[in-house]
Amino acid sequence: MSRMNSEKKLGAGRVVAVAIENNKTSQHAAKWAVDNLLPKDQCLLLIHVRQRPSSSFSYICIE
Repeated sequence: MSRMNSEKKLGAGRVVAVAIENNKTSQHAAKWAVDNLLPKDQCLLLIHVRQRPSSSFSYICIE
C-alpha cells in the first residue's frame, strides 16, 4: 500500500491526542474525542506516559 493510500485510510495524516489519567473524567474525554473528532473507521492510538519518581535533586542532563 502506498503512503498516500495509507494516509487516506488513517484520516489523511490528522492526529488527535487526548491527555488522560486513570479517572472517569479522562474516560469521558477519550470517548468524546472518539465520538466527535475521529472519522469513521479511523484507528485511535492511546499512549500512556508515566513520569519517573523525582529525586530530591532538580537537574536536567544535557548531552
